Amino acid sequence: MTENMETLPTQPKEILQYSFDFEFNENEIDYWFNVYDEAFRELNEDSPERQTMSHEEFTFAMLDNDISKLAVRNGVGELEGLTIFGPPSKSEVFSWLSQPYFKKHFPEAYEEGRLQYFVTTLTRPDSRNSGVMASMGQLTTDRLVEMNPETIVVFDCCASNEFLPIALHGLATQTAENVGGNISPLVEIGRQNFYAFIIGKD
Repeated sequence: MTENMETLPTQPKEILQYSFDFEFNENEIDYWFNVYDEAFRELNEDSPERQTMSHEEFTFAMLDNDISKLAVRNGVGELEGLTIFGPPSKSEVFSWLSQPYFKKHFPEAYEEGRLQYFVTTLTRPDSRNSGVMASMGQLTTDRLVEMNPETIVVFDCCASNEFLPIALHGLATQTAENVGGNISPLVEIGRQNFYAFIIGKD
């Protein structure tokens, strides 16, 4: 994310439509997969572990009612922004997540659907720095507060994206306060390192 969360308004813009209930057609799914793929391409090139869903997983997420999608449409119905999150138990979508880990470490939240994994927040390339992303953050927080009395939010980042946890936690703190909610300190729950060495002939 490139937007400065400290200065952008978090309230929804009246000229845009925000909804968790929009349906998506094939052209929109393909377009937004390309936006998603392009936004994360550099991270995928810098990390030995993929940072994105495959096209098949992305399509499944966009069509599955168990996966939450906050969509933002402009006055002519075009998508301007998209946030995707859902329970880690949806292994068809989040194939890289370890189900045994979440079952062991968050057993009650896992079973009750109070565990929500955030996979991406996107804006149309020409809508970046417009405040759409920050306002999606506010509505997503509202949604989580409505869904459960206590939701555990999980996300991950690679070494090239280490600013993300602080930025997301800061936005969540700001938006939670706007609706009279509260937020716990940010906690790192895991880390994965990759190593290499060369075997050759003398």
